[in-house]
Amino acid sequence: MVWPSIQGGLDALAHAVSTSGAVGQFVYGTLNRALIPVGLHHVLNSYFWFGMGTCQEVLVTGAQAAGQALPALQQLCVDPALAKTLVAGQSHTFEFANSVTPEITATVKEVTETVKSGDLHRYFGGDKGAGVFMNGFFPVMMFGLPGAALAMYLAAPAEKRSQVGGALFSVAFCSFLTGITEPLEFMFVFLAPALYAMHAVFTGLALVVANMFGTLHGFGFSAGLIDFVLNWGLATKPFVLLLIGLGFGALYFFTFSFAIRAFNLKSPGREDDEEAVEVAAGEGKNGDLARQYLKALGGHDNLTSIDACITRLRLTLKDRSVADEKVLKKLGAKGVVKLGENNLQVILGPLAEIIAGEMKSIGAGEDLSEVKLP
Repeated sequence: MVWPSIQGGLDALAHAVSTSGAVGQFVYGTLNRALIPVGLHHVLNSYFWFGMGTCQEVLVTGAQAAGQALPALQQLCVDPALAKTLVAGQSHTFEFANSVTPEITATVKEVTETVKSGDLHRYFGGDKGAGVFMNGFFPVMMFGLPGAALAMYLAAPAEKRSQVGGALFSVAFCSFLTGITEPLEFMFVFLAPALYAMHAVFTGLALVVANMFGTLHGFGFSAGLIDFVLNWGLATKPFVLLLIGLGFGALYFFTFSFAIRAFNLKSPGREDDEEAVEVAAGEGKNGDLARQYLKALGGHDNLTSIDACITRLRLTLKDRSVADEKVLKKLGAKGVVKLGENNLQVILGPLAEIIAGEMKSIGAGEDLSEVKLP
């Protein structure tokens, strides 16, 4: 009874934001990060990336823009109402309001029946105005968050840098390469919520700046180097996006460095001694580590379901109070999110699906009494 109202509210908000230009881009980027701790960013993304706007695929030949031939352009995605008026063999000038190539002239080869919905699908379908709700994530994930990681590393006491450096730089590289950001974000979201709020605002700003400079880019997975390179040929001004990224890397580094020191904010290595986390203290093999997580959660008897997404264990427990959060973090968890009365999400990063699979393979009758916990 409660969720439909929340879903409807988020859908209405998403529609209002998507039609509000730069203000909408800022609000979307900020909310995208702000909702991550509770996992509701997926609801928001589903509208922008997979539902917002539609276009119909049209195969073309002889494409030109501003007098320059575009031989690689074989497909466009246009308004379905326009597609109904097109005739194969005739030349047409296509207009794209949000593109740096606002007019493309081409000969229509075929009007297909394929309709694409959402910023992501329209981008890969050939809509030259799509990508406005994806481009700004590249500067943040490839440059901004690694800059924040460097700032947190240098802010840690010298004697603790070796302890936190490996964890910080590994998750920063993960963000840069793949666009998986949660392992890094959950290293400071609970320690210093003010830093995370700043990160959310910077993400909104990045979308505005990326669109202000006329860039368009998209991803099939996330905004890391892999997608950036793979989709370079579809992008508009990708080199400019890299320059914007360098600027956001500097912005994150200097603002995080200043805020941590000026306001004495906690960050990895700067926790109170009793709150310090032993990063990755679990045993090396995934099977052994899975047994440690299972024991810290209360064993098979306390779990009613085990699932995972790319970065999180998604668990349903009989008694959530049995789960030892401190031990989970000592085993390498970047954070723990409680939902409802019995649901628990453990943020692990790319290991999540592997650990979930190993936990499922452990027999319900296996004795965990000899499993050592940190």
